[in-house]
Parts: sequence; C-alpha cells; structure tokens
Amino acid sequence: MKDRHAWTHRLQISRDNGQSMFDGELQQNQLLVVQQNFMVIKKAVEEGMEWVAFETSDNPMKNNLAQWLWVIRGLPDDVPVNSYRISRDYYRKLKYSREELTVFNPGSRSTRGQKRDNAAK
Repeated sequence: MKDRHAWTHRLQISRDNGQSMFDGELQQNQLLVVQQNFMVIKKAVEEGMEWVAFETSDNPMKNNLAQWLWVIRGLPDDVPVNSYRISRDYYRKLKYSREELTVFNPGSRSTRGQKRDNAAK
C-alpha cells in the first residue's frame, strides 16, 4: 500500500549538447546533485518536492525560455511523444503553455564553453 504522504517527481537532466544524463523519478527522501551546466526539467507528479539551487558564479549562464519553447514547438509531435513516452495530450499542453514548463540551469558557463561560444562568433 502506497504511503499517502509519499511523493515522486519526474526529472530529466541533459548536457548542453542535448545528451540525456538522467531521465527518471525522484522519490521522497532521495537527493539528486546536478553538476554545473546541465539543464534540468522537472514535473511534479504529486505535491511535496523541495528545490534548492546554489549559484557558483557571479555571472551564471541564463537561457531564454522562449528560445526553448520555439524548439519544442518546431518538433513534430511524434518525436517527443515516442522518445519520452509521454501522452500526446501532455505534450500539446507542454508545447503551447509556458506555465507547464519549468527550466533551470544551475550553474555557469565553463571556460571551455566560453571559448567555444567565442569561436563561433
């Protein structure tokens, strides 16, 4: 029998190149430490998760959420529905509603990332 006070949250963590590093659920009393420069997307499955982030730089990397939404909106529905095993209805809510998406980037650009960005300019 499931504890009525227990909770779970689904988390997806990716590198800046899109490589998935974690895609799973976090249970009550578990801790997950995310390395700098990783993107984290979380979805509350039930109430109760506490999110704590520490900035380790005076100039942390910030991404515009609108840019991510345009990427999501440009994907054919079948790609994320099949890749992440989510319902088409949930994906459409995610695709067309900013409130459905919470994106965190807990960290700053690495020196290597800054050199790569400067070289691209």
